[in-house]
Amino acid sequence: MLRRRLVAASCLLAGLIAVVSAKVWLGTHSASPQSAARIGHNLPALPVVDASGKTVDLSKLAAGEKTVIAFYSPTCHVCEQELPELLPFPKALRLVMVSESGDLKAETAQAMGLPAAGVFYDANGVLSRSFAMAGLPTILLVDERGVLRDGLVGAHARALVQRKLAAFATTRS
Repeated sequence: MLRRRLVAASCLLAGLIAVVSAKVWLGTHSASPQSAARIGHNLPALPVVDASGKTVDLSKLAAGEKTVIAFYSPTCHVCEQELPELLPFPKALRLVMVSESGDLKAETAQAMGLPAAGVFYDANGVLSRSFAMAGLPTILLVDERGVLRDGLVGAHARALVQRKLAAFATTRS
């Protein structure tokens, strides 16, 4: 009888530990409502790493100039098809590229003909933690005040991409 109670108590304790552990893990690996990027709100702090290994906050980097931030992977087939859809890239906008794979070669952007002002690495998984629908490529349109105005995830027709870029480039914030 005592043995049954000990086994039951042990199982209950193990279950409780599993539930608490799962809740803690989900809390640290999920986007929180306070930090998740939302259209019409300021871009949250998005720490990325530059080629020298220095951590840079994309939200600060985007401030002061209309910026297009493109999260991509050089090994992503959809990215290879979608990123050239940004061309011709409006001169009124700045392009920042963030690699998900750690490949920080600026040649990747140049090979596609993209005028990247900077190439960074998402070492901390900010894309997947900050967006409800994270996918590659993810293209963010951030105004000069740091407000996320629009975005695209995945593949889209060139006409749609160009319309969004043109409208963003000419819209007053």
